[in-house]
Amino acid sequence: MSRAPRIYVSAGEPSGDAHAAAVVTALRRRLPAAAFEAFGGPSLEAAGATVLDRMERMSVVGFVEALWKLPAHFRLLARVREAFRTKRYDLAILVDYPGYHLRAAAAAHAAGVPVLYYIAPQLWAWAPGRVRRLAAVSRLAVILPFEETFFRDHGVPATFVGHPLRDRPPPPARAEARRALGLDPERPVLGLFPGSRAQEVRRLWPAFRGAAERVLAERPVVQVVVAGTSRARYPHPGAIRIHWGDPRPVFAAADAGLCKSGTTTLEAALADVPMAIAYRLNPVSFAIAIRVLRVPHVGLVNHPAGAGGDNPAAARSGGRRGAAAAPGSRPGARPAWPTGGRRSRGGARGGARRVTVGLAAGVMRLLAATWRYRVRGWEHVAAARATGRPIVYVLWHSRILPLLYHRRGEGMALLISRHRDGGYLTELSERWGYRVVRGSSRRGGEVGLLGLVRALERGAEVALTPDGPHGPAERVKPGALAAAQHANALVVAAGARASERGAWWIRSWDRFCIPKPFAAVEVVYGAPLSVGAGKDGLRQGVAAAERALRAVTYGEEGRGKRDG
Repeated sequence: MSRAPRIYVSAGEPSGDAHAAAVVTALRRRLPAAAFEAFGGPSLEAAGATVLDRMERMSVVGFVEALWKLPAHFRLLARVREAFRTKRYDLAILVDYPGYHLRAAAAAHAAGVPVLYYIAPQLWAWAPGRVRRLAAVSRLAVILPFEETFFRDHGVPATFVGHPLRDRPPPPARAEARRALGLDPERPVLGLFPGSRAQEVRRLWPAFRGAAERVLAERPVVQVVVAGTSRARYPHPGAIRIHWGDPRPVFAAADAGLCKSGTTTLEAALADVPMAIAYRLNPVSFAIAIRVLRVPHVGLVNHPAGAGGDNPAAARSGGRRGAAAAPGSRPGARPAWPTGGRRSRGGARGGARRVTVGLAAGVMRLLAATWRYRVRGWEHVAAARATGRPIVYVLWHSRILPLLYHRRGEGMALLISRHRDGGYLTELSERWGYRVVRGSSRRGGEVGLLGLVRALERGAEVALTPDGPHGPAERVKPGALAAAQHANALVVAAGARASERGAWWIRSWDRFCIPKPFAAVEVVYGAPLSVGAGKDGLRQGVAAAERALRAVTYGEEGRGKRDG
């Protein structure tokens, strides 16, 4: 090459800007005469690139959100395509940001400009069939170990180069980080990490702030600090401290973190910070996302780790309730509930199955963490426990999800179907702290009920859906009551109520209920029931349990009715 190389670098959002700047810095050491022009932000500018187009007004997350930025992106693409056609550049380096960069790569390839794509689009997560769009890329530099094999198997020349987070200097010691942040080194610290984009901070900050306020209300000794960015606003922080700039001191200082999904979860894992993961999108974007995702974990850290649960750091935290306990629930309570509900194959009746498959791993947890609980009838649970007798909780299969989340973490035993769909629920329930017993009326039912009886005889609390897994909906089958009768256990009916507009009602055999984000959910417990001896006692117990379940689910005035 007779002249100094001209390299175009493109990064459409803050983290990409930082990673691209590191590449430019390294290249300038090897090619000191090279000229760099960029679509980027302050990090690329500080690294010595000439920023022709600013990224700050372009960066968005979500399908609907991106629509508003389409005109600006098309104008930018037209300018960049013309520069490629005129042979202005010898190389294009594109960093992450696939919605725009896949088109920019095609434009460079068409003009004969080689393309290095750094930080591959996560097509393995949401669109494996679109890997063919990377045909325009000369070399793909991937940062997660499994990506190299995935993309090579799809015909894309890929090289694993390591994750850029590993290039950062080690964080300071915890006590040192706390002193630097003006915190007491002896008091626990909760870190809030709502992201670096103004748009995502605007969506997440109210929920993160609310969670922190609930933590402070229960544990005033906790110090809360948010990793802030100058690109966003954090109204009404109250007792929450805001640290501006580099988030690493906040990771180093934190005992636990509330993190937005994405690279932040990897930063928390590298800092050994147990975390809860959350995100909030436009409702339409959320509905699209849960239908296109093809991976079981919402936590990015789990994909390289190959772990179950939302992420291994969260699992290490002992299953704490995300950021705070739900209102109206007992401090520390977090049990779950039985299911085993059948979803039919194909057609509308498969709706509950599709939802469970798509949400159970991580997105379900994200959604459930937003529900606003109100609890009635807890005195009945307290009265049942005061007797010293074991307890069987019964609930309609359609209401399993809100009850499962509300009572998570209590170590309750559940009866779940051996049907393949029961496997999805088993995975979710075990993550939420349940001890699962597999079986149903047709698949290992005797073994399953025997397992519950043994748990009851050991004094455990158990829960199950007496109308699952095959229905008919909201009709009590005698198995649950027979187990309670055998173990001299009390039966407590539990119901979850959500308004018709406050939930999605799946067209499944039981009209499966999934409360919408931030929906109000009322959990109601009935008075404990005893099951008398013999067949007559069992028959009377079934009738009493059915009446109690209708009452706690619909209220006294709504007996015999179903929502909607």
